[in-house]
Amino acid sequence: MNTLLLVVLAATLSGTVKDPTGHPLSGATVSVANVRSVTTDAAGKFALDLPESAYELRVTRPGFLEGIRALKAG
Repeated sequence: MNTLLLVVLAATLSGTVKDPTGHPLSGATVSVANVRSVTTDAAGKFALDLPESAYELRVTRPGFLEGIRALKAG
């Protein structure tokens, strides 16, 4: 009998994007280079399901400076 074992290592990156005064920022684009991007909801929240790895997270929204963070999922 053959057995197939499949292990998927994944993590959810989630957070809240805030403006310089600490207020939640809706409509911001949160992206991981060459992987995917999402838009923050009305409360500034986002979530990305990604394989375990190191990533560069970018946050953009017209009228604000781009934010870049290096992070690790998993």
